[in-house]
Amino acid sequence: MAPQSPFRRDVFLLRTLVGIFIFEFGVIGFSFYKCAEKIGNTEGSSVQQVCPDLGGRAETLFGVAIATTLSLMGVKEPTERM
Repeated sequence: MAPQSPFRRDVFLLRTLVGIFIFEFGVIGFSFYKCAEKIGNTEGSSVQQVCPDLGGRAETLFGVAIATTLSLMGVKEPTERM
């Protein structure tokens, strides 16, 4: 059995950050799609009128996840004591 490579914390956190952004784009895109589907062909309606808090909810939902990941990247790894 081959020896395990060491855990690369920064690489993991950067991949997590990229995953958060991809997931955020997916959720926001799906939300706009469903909201636009709800509007249909109604004249004078907009996403802002039908789903007024869509942007605020997305910002709240992902702001914490992004802030947490970035703060973990700023934490220094503990040094091993001999």
